[in-house]
Amino acid sequence: MDIQHARFEVPCAPIEEQRFVTSHTIQVHGRTLSYKSTAGTLTIRDEDGDAHGSLFYVSYKLVIWNASS
Repeated sequence: MDIQHARFEVPCAPIEEQRFVTSHTIQVHGRTLSYKSTAGTLTIRDEDGDAHGSLFYVSYKLVIWNASS
C-alpha cells in the first residue's frame, strides 16, 4: 500500500453542542447536599467559525445545603 495515497477515516467532531443536566442528592456528615451535574460538549472553532474539534466537560453545582438534616 502506498502510504502517500492511503486514506484514513478520522472521526469528525460533532458540530452541534450538547448538554445534559441531572439532579442528585448525597449525604455528607449527616447533612443532605442537593446538586446538579452537567455533562456536555463544546465545539472548537477557528476565526471563520469552522468546526475543528470537540471538547467534553462535566460540572457540578451545589443547589441546596440542608444544614438541619
